Amino acid sequence: MKVLEQLKKLVANLEVSHAWFTTFSFSPSFFEKYVLSAVCDIEPDNLRTLESYEEINEKLKHIDVKVFYDPSGLNVVEVKKTTCDFIPVHCGLKSLKNMKGIFHPKVYLLLGNDKKSKKFKAYLMTGSVNLTHQAWGLNRETLFFAEVDRKNGKRIDKFFTKIYSGEDKLPEKWYEKLEKENSKWEFKYTVAGENSGEEVLFDEFLNDPKLYVWSPYIDKDIVEVKNKIASGEITLIPGFKNGKVILTRDDFEKLKTFLNVKRDKNHNEVERFTHGKLWLSENKLCIGSWNFTKAAVCGYNFEAGIILENTGMCFDVLQDLDSNLEDFKLKDSLFMSANELKQEQLPQPIKVNFDCSVIAHWEKREYKISIVPDSDLELKIKLPDYNKEIEIKGNATVKFQDIRKIGRNKVFKVFEKGNRDKYFIGFIKEINTEQRPVYGYDNLNQLLNNISLEGKGNTQNKGSRYIYSHNRNGFSEDGINLHSVENKRINYFSLFYLTESLMLKLEELENIEPDKLETQLFDIAYFGADSVEQLVFLSEEWIKDNIDDELVMCCFLWNEVNRVVRKINNLIRSKKLDLRCLGRIRLDKGVKDKLRRVKEGIKERFDKQSNENIEEKIDEWLKYVRE
Repeated sequence: MKVLEQLKKLVANLEVSHAWFTTFSFSPSFFEKYVLSAVCDIEPDNLRTLESYEEINEKLKHIDVKVFYDPSGLNVVEVKKTTCDFIPVHCGLKSLKNMKGIFHPKVYLLLGNDKKSKKFKAYLMTGSVNLTHQAWGLNRETLFFAEVDRKNGKRIDKFFTKIYSGEDKLPEKWYEKLEKENSKWEFKYTVAGENSGEEVLFDEFLNDPKLYVWSPYIDKDIVEVKNKIASGEITLIPGFKNGKVILTRDDFEKLKTFLNVKRDKNHNEVERFTHGKLWLSENKLCIGSWNFTKAAVCGYNFEAGIILENTGMCFDVLQDLDSNLEDFKLKDSLFMSANELKQEQLPQPIKVNFDCSVIAHWEKREYKISIVPDSDLELKIKLPDYNKEIEIKGNATVKFQDIRKIGRNKVFKVFEKGNRDKYFIGFIKEINTEQRPVYGYDNLNQLLNNISLEGKGNTQNKGSRYIYSHNRNGFSEDGINLHSVENKRINYFSLFYLTESLMLKLEELENIEPDKLETQLFDIAYFGADSVEQLVFLSEEWIKDNIDDELVMCCFLWNEVNRVVRKINNLIRSKKLDLRCLGRIRLDKGVKDKLRRVKEGIKERFDKQSNENIEEKIDEWLKYVRE
């Protein structure tokens, strides 16, 4: 993948602080494994499991990476594995309902300090390359890559300001820090509502007698525009997909009455999808996202790229170009049928009356749900850690239910109440990720079997998840032997060993200074795959799954884990620490009733043998077991 190699070379010499990407077609899995790993300087071959992506999440605490995409080009089947921001952009920017075109630019911006000179640098990559495996490794694409100068930096900054208004913006006036002053190329973007008439892109080539355009997507409506604004001769070189031009023969015949249509003699159209877009005249070269369509050229779509002017290269290329092009042989096999063409059309977004964003606030352990416009719409939202949809009206705040499910699934879906065909789907944005726990154990058995004498996991790096990734031999990649847990049952020793170790650790912390206590208490309570917070979630899940077969064990588990939670919460309150109190194991009524019957059964058994206080007797027995 040539684009990936270029990106890796760039990152090798740059301490990246910001990496912002725009795309139409978007594959989250491809982006995270190959592009994001390259930005973070991590080998993609090491990214095999959800746990292994934690190394990227650590890097993302120091690198601002964002992907802006059109919702209609998203592959929602793929799982999002990192805390990277994936932000939808609608071509109307503010309105889904009234948008006319699509968000189509492919712009990659990287900011940072040069590793040798320590000077601030900015680099741009733009063209036809979407964030998909096909674009980076299979298609024929066009791509422009260059260091950014001050003038273009200001243009690029304005471009990103148009599509994003969040608080975590690019550094203010970052372009003024750039040393490079002038380049021969100019960054350009076009968006509906900001351009005069129909002279949007063609005005750059208006006075040129000859214009050559390479484009995979073409429509006959472009003919209407051509006669109004372009008096010169236009030669079109269409791209091929599956050996065919993305046109019917009838539409092609109409285009030929207004345009020259050629093909590259040296290109075997069966080999690759030619997706590149390029505009060439004697004096100018345009590389970007503009197809030869009315929507692209007339500003209905949001497009971007660069124009290189007054270069002898353009003239030199044109001298040899005609000899490398040939006329089409008009045969039906070169063109798509009406049905094939319909399948190739870009997907249309589901138009709804609202926009929605969901922010996972890790410090508060809650979702912040924002609806635009904040109207009287009756909506339902499906969050990853909620079993049922939640009714919302306008903006809302909702507490987390299961932090582990947020690690596995970061997609939300909003429905108009009573109409499941009208929905909005998006990715959850995560903030305060320094307080986000790592994703580790899948169940309580794994946690109990990997606990150490200090009540922590047997990995020395509290942010690492590699310890939990194992191969067929039972070893992780770094050679640590892992416990193979196949039996869902847990044992008394593991449970009491863990809870008593935690209690002893907490007792040691009672007399230390509050500022030091808060840091250590946060690690125990919230951070790591073996935190008490995760222990609560896993224990609650285990009790629900095993209440019918392991009543007594469920009773002990409920008591022991909540005992640790009460100890932590008492420390937080007594020292007045800036930490929220931990939630205890919460059980539904059915499970509570069963646990109550267990206690009553134990009490009844003791009552037959002795008139002693049952609570004291149970406490004595638990103390004996712990010891």
